[in-house]
Amino acid sequence: MGLFETLRLALLDLSLHKFRSALAALGIIFGVASVVAMISISEGARQAEVSRYTAMGVENIVARSVRPSQAQAEDVGVDRSIYGLRRRDLEHVRQTFPYVRYAVGVQNLRTKLYSRSGRNLDLTVLGVEPDFFRLMRARLSETTTRPDGLRQRLLTELDEGDSKRVCVVGATAARALFTYHDPLNETVRMADQVFNCVGVLAPLGGVMAGWNFDVDNCVIIPLQTASMWGDTRTEGGEPVTVELDGVGLQMEDERLVQPTAERLRNYLEATHRLDDYELHVPLELMRQKQATQNTWALVMGVIAGISQS
Repeated sequence: MGLFETLRLALLDLSLHKFRSALAALGIIFGVASVVAMISISEGARQAEVSRYTAMGVENIVARSVRPSQAQAEDVGVDRSIYGLRRRDLEHVRQTFPYVRYAVGVQNLRTKLYSRSGRNLDLTVLGVEPDFFRLMRARLSETTTRPDGLRQRLLTELDEGDSKRVCVVGATAARALFTYHDPLNETVRMADQVFNCVGVLAPLGGVMAGWNFDVDNCVIIPLQTASMWGDTRTEGGEPVTVELDGVGLQMEDERLVQPTAERLRNYLEATHRLDDYELHVPLELMRQKQATQNTWALVMGVIAGISQS
């Protein structure tokens, strides 16, 4: 039987059983559409996840201080109220790690903040170095100059070197502190000190990978200025001493992230008697997410394919 005869018989069969043929065609259409839809949804989720991690910095490595357990501290024979990353850790990275674009220290002061009306606010106060804003890809909410010539800015090396009492506030923190007033050059009272606001950050959209704070909800001051409160504060009703709550690194090349993270992990294991730190690598998290999503897309595609057969 030739090709022409085969096609003629197929078309004749379809014409004789129109309803059955329509149902079969609909089954094929819906089956293919379901496969395409599942793959498209998975790809869209993957692209959104990649964009989110790219925005937070796949070249970044974050080391964060965590309080060790009482059992571990007793086993080692050290005081668990003194824990976390040290300034010497940050200096070691700066002096010996190659291809590091930025290396910054961060301190969470856990100090009290007050609104214009004197109300105590639940905001985070961070002491940071100026490169922190570059590492976080933070930018100002707007850069226009006011009629009086005053212009927003981020913290500078001069602020850090002179221990100036200035601050930059996150988008959410600005609303809590100043309501509808212009934040620029307004004052912020922290404990017994007064700081001038020199800038407001554009929204960053929540907690960044590796950090345990939301920059939008933070008031940020120079790290050197923060040292006037010392390294001891209250945590869970107990006094603790932590030199740095976090150390952030940004590499010059994405390919250097994983080997540098491994080197940093080895250094911290060798110099810290307690497991009083955590290492977070957004690039690793992104790749794990991608692998999971690829597997999920394959499974859903197979299920959709079986369901149409």
